Amino acid sequence: MSGTYLIEIIRALGENGRKEASLFLASPYFNRSPIATDVRMLYKVLAQAAPDFEENQIERDRIYVQVFPNKPVVQGKLDKTMTELKKQLRLFALCEQYFDAQREDLIELDWATWLRKQGLGDKLALSLNKLKKQERADAMPGDNLLLRIAEEEYEWKSDCNDLSSDLGIPNLIRELDIYYYTYRADFSNRALLQQKADRSTDLRVLAYDEIYYAQQSPMLLMLRNAGRLFQKKKPEIEDFEQLLNLIEAVKSQVPLETLKLYYSYLRNLCTLLLDSGKLEFIPILHGIHKSNLNNGLLFDSDARIHANAYLSIVLVALRAKEISWAREVTETYKDLLVGGEQPHFFYQINRAYCHFAEGNYEKALDEIPDAPLSSYYYLMIRRLEIKAYYELSSDLLPYKIDSFRKYIERTAPKTIAENVRAMHLNFIYILNQLSQSPYKDRKRAEKILQRIEERPQLCERTWLIEKAKALK
Repeated sequence: MSGTYLIEIIRALGENGRKEASLFLASPYFNRSPIATDVRMLYKVLAQAAPDFEENQIERDRIYVQVFPNKPVVQGKLDKTMTELKKQLRLFALCEQYFDAQREDLIELDWATWLRKQGLGDKLALSLNKLKKQERADAMPGDNLLLRIAEEEYEWKSDCNDLSSDLGIPNLIRELDIYYYTYRADFSNRALLQQKADRSTDLRVLAYDEIYYAQQSPMLLMLRNAGRLFQKKKPEIEDFEQLLNLIEAVKSQVPLETLKLYYSYLRNLCTLLLDSGKLEFIPILHGIHKSNLNNGLLFDSDARIHANAYLSIVLVALRAKEISWAREVTETYKDLLVGGEQPHFFYQINRAYCHFAEGNYEKALDEIPDAPLSSYYYLMIRRLEIKAYYELSSDLLPYKIDSFRKYIERTAPKTIAENVRAMHLNFIYILNQLSQSPYKDRKRAEKILQRIEERPQLCERTWLIEKAKALK
């Protein structure tokens, strides 16, 4: 057995490491395989032969008799036990390396990640602040602690759907650039020194730029083209179609999670364009939703769909006038939701919107669920409620509009971004105009349509245009 991978690992552990490994293997938390007892015995026998591992001490037949005394020889049994022991020692070595005292900051950061994933925001903030305050006099070029702190802050703000901030993205980009340029400069200098020593080092790589690497990497090519699209102030449908065709061409060479992420970016951009009045993007967004749903790009590893995606898919389908399909999605995926504390809440919202699209306004009002005032969904359900009262020509409409206006003006500034606030105030303004206008007044209707056109930040644009045209 001398020269085997397993023997080399045990030798490399050193005397103290072998003692610690013995304690590790005694733990049923880690060593929980059906042959755990055999694994411990094999390790004990081999460790006793350390550090010299003389051949006569580790001869296979002798080892077999010591590990499996008074038992008949079974072909492959010792090999199986050796494989499991090698697996356990690998895990031990990684745990030793992970919990090294010099990695205390990174361990604290991993703890912060766990707190974030469990939704413990207050404790996460304490953990990150502790890391920020610690002096890092021992920082080396390429130290990525601050980068990872910035990543955690971004992930937390993103998970919280914090619409009132920049999500920490500018700071994350800054830390990423510092990390990248520091690391690259360090290794560029090493390459230059190495070239002076042997003159064989190829330094052409130092001149390569992002364009060069985009030709080598389908994923980077996709990211660059997406970036060009995102930089355009007024993207056109053709721009989207070109990027979608590129993604389709390279998708087999792009990691699944990256593919999912960039489709989500495209969906978000379409939504922003719709909010700004570019209604021609409704079919584009609806098509992306359908394609992503059919290709499994909206599901997690457990074949579940995020509640926000479930809601968005249905709302866009309704705007595309595919009511039956929206109903089908609402019912098909209602029990497969993840990401919402109350999945039934999203099911109710979708049902309410479907009732509204079908003209069943009273049913829509009955189906609308409650939502906390601080929630983004509160704005959605209040708009839906007000629209239903408008369609019913209810006497309650003026009171509902006034109540919503006061909320947006007084309370909402503390919890939502300025652009979202402006979109809702414009919605209230146009709806007031509609509710006070008589039918068959073409001039008045044209004036309202003009006011809608003049307001790029406006909620429910499609519906408001439809109601304004109905006044003619």
